[in-house]
Amino acid sequence: MYNNAGKPIINALERLAAGLRMQAEALAGHYSETRNALGASAREKVAADHRGATSITGSVEPSQAPGVETSTTTSPSTRTRYPTKDLESYYEGEEIPAGLPGSNIWWTKHKVSPITYLNNEQRAAYLITVREDGKLYDAEGNLFDTRKGSKPSGNRKRCAIFVMDENGSIYASNYHELGRFHHSSLVAGESVAGAGEIRVENGVITHLSDKSGHYKPTFDMMVKVIERLDDSRADFSRLELEAKDLEPIFNYSKGTAP
Repeated sequence: MYNNAGKPIINALERLAAGLRMQAEALAGHYSETRNALGASAREKVAADHRGATSITGSVEPSQAPGVETSTTTSPSTRTRYPTKDLESYYEGEEIPAGLPGSNIWWTKHKVSPITYLNNEQRAAYLITVREDGKLYDAEGNLFDTRKGSKPSGNRKRCAIFVMDENGSIYASNYHELGRFHHSSLVAGESVAGAGEIRVENGVITHLSDKSGHYKPTFDMMVKVIERLDDSRADFSRLELEAKDLEPIFNYSKGTAP
């Protein structure tokens, strides 16, 4: 079953994010002069983020995104959108074949081959859903598992790449190839609300990161992905989080960093 401790964990991460922003200000030389103001601002930001999370995840009903199953329907005009981030400019035009205007074959090993971009119909095959048991399932209804994925994360176990769109729908692929198939492939280069790598064993998420050179997601984007999964009642009992603003890895199931 899913982990009931999801919300406290998210709140703790939001407090950490606020603390990191305060530290950045301190390194800029303003900490001593603005400490009290930043402290108040950080507390206000955490409270605002928490209220915003309640508003967003409360109004984005499971039926609004195909990644969650429900019998309730909501008009598209009433859906709340997640904030998104554009593709890094370095990769613009990567889907255009060599020789055509605007082409950007940034991975020179392939010389002429563009990055694969999926259309809407193709993308549907990569949709990940969370069911009542808290486990992740692929578009064919099978338990999602990344142990045979083609994307090793450093010296860690194999994982999949994933993105979350503005509607909170999550797409993941066990296939990843440099210069062929990337995070941008899953959404045809459109903006995303979250991106990174995910490790799943028999439907249970064991590892989540923000590793994506194409989108370079912010820490707040990672928090939104976790909120979305938590609202879908995903099983967090074995989840570890790895993010560029978190060292060492944060263990969700224990609520601590080892």
